[in-house]
Amino acid sequence: MNKPIIKFKEDIERIEIPEEELDLIISKTIYKSSNSNKRGKKIAYLSTAAVLFLTVLLGSGFVSPTMATVLSKIPLINSVLPYADDGLKAANEKGLVKSIGQTVEEDGVAITITDLYYDDSRLEIGYSIPLKVKDKEVLKQYKILGISDAEIYVDRKQVGYSSKATYQNDYITGIITIAGDELPKSSDLVNVKLDITDVLNKKGHWRFDLAAKKTEKEKIIIPKKDIKSGKYSFSIDSMELTPSSTKVKYVFSLPSNLNFNEQALTFKLIADNGEEMGLIKTGRILIDHRGSRLYLSSQIYFEPIEEDVKSITIIPVVKEEEGKDKSLSELEFVVPVSE
Repeated sequence: MNKPIIKFKEDIERIEIPEEELDLIISKTIYKSSNSNKRGKKIAYLSTAAVLFLTVLLGSGFVSPTMATVLSKIPLINSVLPYADDGLKAANEKGLVKSIGQTVEEDGVAITITDLYYDDSRLEIGYSIPLKVKDKEVLKQYKILGISDAEIYVDRKQVGYSSKATYQNDYITGIITIAGDELPKSSDLVNVKLDITDVLNKKGHWRFDLAAKKTEKEKIIIPKKDIKSGKYSFSIDSMELTPSSTKVKYVFSLPSNLNFNEQALTFKLIADNGEEMGLIKTGRILIDHRGSRLYLSSQIYFEPIEEDVKSITIIPVVKEEEGKDKSLSELEFVVPVSE
C-alpha cells in the first residue's frame, strides 16, 4: 500500500539570482516515512511555509546556492552529490563519494543514478534525468519535479527517505537521502534496492540494485549535561562526527503557554578556532507536550569539523518578533571532540 508523501521544508535557502543569469531553477522536497517512524503521541511540526508547491522560480529560487551555481556550468551531469552541500563536497575531496552511472529508461524517461555516499549519519543517492522543454510553462504540469514516489529497501528492510530536485540546463538533478536512524548500524556494506514508481507524472518501475560501502567509522559523543536558564532548557542527546557532517541531536524545552514559533529556533556551531560551521540541513521538529512544558526535539547537520578542532560551542538562536536573531548565550554548550 502506498504510504502518504508529506511535502516539507528541511532546509531551504532563499537566494537572489540575476534573471539574465538564470536559465530555470525549480526545487522540490518530499518526505516518505517508513512504518518504523511512528512515534506515538509525538508529532512532527510542519509549518504552512514548509509545504512546497511546484513553482517556476525566476529571479530567485528555493535551491542551494552552491548547487545552482555549479550545475549551471556542467554540460553533462556525471556527478550530483559533491554540489549538494559542503559536507558532501568535503567527502568527495577525500575520495569517499562513489560514482555509479547506472541508467534505466522506461516510457521515455531515462533516470541515471550518478553517485552514492554512505556513512553512519546518512546515505545519499544522486540522480539525473534529461528533460528538454521548449516552454518553461510546461513544467507546471508536473505534480512533483523529478521522483515523486519510490520504494527503497536497505538489506531487505524498507526505509523512509527524503528527496529534493532542481531543474536547470535541460536536466533534473536530485538527491535521495536516507537518514542514519533508518540504516543498519552493524553493516559496513549494504544492498540498496531502489524502485522508482512515479516520476514526471508517469508510473512504472525504474529499478536499481546498488551496493553501498560505509566510509570510516563515526565518532559519537554523548554529553551528560542539561542546561537551564530562566524559561528555557537545552540538552544534547548526541553529537555524531562523520566525514560528511556534524550531526547534533537536541532537545529544547520551554513553557507550553509561551508564544513561540518552533521554526524560529536555530543554532550556531563554533569551533575552538573561532570558525563558525555552516549549516547543511535541519530535520523535522518533533513536539512533545509534558505537563506544563513543551519539548522540541530534532537533529541538525553542520559541516564536518577539521581534524585539529578540540571542542565545539553550540548556541541556540531564536528569532525575535522584529525579525532579529537573538543568541541564547546563557544556554551555551561546549562539547569536547578530542582527547
